Amino acid sequence: MKKPGVIFLILSLISLSIYAQNYRLPATYGEIDLAAGFQSYSIEMTAKGAIGATSLGEGCFLNISDAPDLQVTFEAGGNALVFSVESEFFTSDTSLIINLPDGNWACDDDSGSGLNPFLTLENPSSGIYDIWVGSVYGMGYTDAILTITE
Repeated sequence: MKKPGVIFLILSLISLSIYAQNYRLPATYGEIDLAAGFQSYSIEMTAKGAIGATSLGEGCFLNISDAPDLQVTFEAGGNALVFSVESEFFTSDTSLIINLPDGNWACDDDSGSGLNPFLTLENPSSGIYDIWVGSVYGMGYTDAILTITE
């Protein structure tokens, strides 16, 4: 006879391996508040990650760390919200994954300059945006600048 506790434990471990990215962990580079009308916000960070994100949705085939890099609490006002990453070296392949306030995921790899991500949210919601800047090649690390604009 199988025990319900054992089945629950197995399902919990499977769930943890599928969603290794944990937006509940403290963000590596902190938390910020932005409100509609802000001009621009940039932060230097290290793009990294060894955890594949393929289970998060379309275009999420990138590698990121467990904890988000930055947590943004945003108060929307009708303008688009734009996220971009510029890496230190033109040949560095960075990625961007964002957990949106509604729980959905937005991902990008090479829509920006070179091998950098660029993501526009046309009608952003107010709420918390957990952001990961990753590396396509897993264990690679590169200095990068994340910029958020309206």
